[in-house]
Amino acid sequence: MKRLSIFSFYDPDGIVDSYISYLLDELKSVSEGLIIVINGMVNNEGKALFKQYTDQIYLRENKGFDGGAYAYIIENVLGESVRTWDEIILCNDTFFGPFIPLKTIFAEVEPKGYDYWGLNFNDRKLWRFIDSYFLVIGKNIIRSGDLEYYFKNNVNQYEEDIVNIYWDFEMGLYSYICDKGYSAGAYTNTQRYSYYNAPYLCLQQFKLPILKKKAFLGANINLGGSTEVRNSIQHIESHYPDYKVSDILQCAERMYDFRLEALCSQNGDLYHPIPCENGIYTTEELDRMNIGRDHYIYGAGFYAKILFKSYFHKRTELKGFVVSDGEDIVTPNLYGYPVRHYSEVDPGALFVLGVGISLAKTIESGLEGRSEVLKLWEET
Repeated sequence: MKRLSIFSFYDPDGIVDSYISYLLDELKSVSEGLIIVINGMVNNEGKALFKQYTDQIYLRENKGFDGGAYAYIIENVLGESVRTWDEIILCNDTFFGPFIPLKTIFAEVEPKGYDYWGLNFNDRKLWRFIDSYFLVIGKNIIRSGDLEYYFKNNVNQYEEDIVNIYWDFEMGLYSYICDKGYSAGAYTNTQRYSYYNAPYLCLQQFKLPILKKKAFLGANINLGGSTEVRNSIQHIESHYPDYKVSDILQCAERMYDFRLEALCSQNGDLYHPIPCENGIYTTEELDRMNIGRDHYIYGAGFYAKILFKSYFHKRTELKGFVVSDGEDIVTPNLYGYPVRHYSEVDPGALFVLGVGISLAKTIESGLEGRSEVLKLWEET
């Protein structure tokens, strides 16, 4: 197996923490080639460390996130030579691990014959994708030219809108590959539980072999309860003794001002993880509904944008986006459609709620009896 790893690195201070060495060792253990692409900057110590692993190191402007970094390598560095590889791994630096050796993971997944796979699958009905922090792209996709085509035509190397990044790279790539008839799968499925605020559940119950760095972000710790983070550290120590927990704690303290002793002083707060919001309908079910009349997406933020890109962009009956009366209209035009206040739209139109569950409840109650509403999210 002739396998290439493309590793995307970003650190606001250009520091390469010690956990990176472990990750690069793992990538090298299953790869014949390694390319490192740096978004932004790297200090001299980090550059010296990277040179121990490969002489193919590329520094680029910090735009486009990891999807832009991969697009840069595929388009500007590899070109048609990308087709000489049997498999390509796309991996970024946003996680600690893998706690299970990559050789073991590959040995378990390869017999399934996937054309495209990763470590975790997200199935939220309307949104389906494989987490993009670690992806494996197989020979069929590479040799056909479909990998080059997708990145060249769909992933903007310099994109700065996070919604476009999510869709064009992570969600869009999965949809494109499935639509082309390729097989896709994953090592595990965390059943809609978030590895940011339920990391222990993902590690212990679903056997996710990584821990996301942002699990140590204060907002996620507060949202998920400190027990999840504390138990994650203990679980890694007891079940994966070859991995240095000190590497995790060193990075978490530097980046997020996290200190384990501060958590340990708390009295075992109880926390019951709640799954992420899940769609009521799949795209196939929405197709069968045949909306058939004018409709508007209620909202103009993250959910509204993703809903448009994932499905509603192809509905000829879509007439625009709507926000509540009194809410500021940040942009009067979104994806070529007008953004209007609710009172400016015929209340007989169908409103698709393009917001999160909590806000959807408020909006739905306000529209009750005056407009027909299509909800896309179910209660957790």
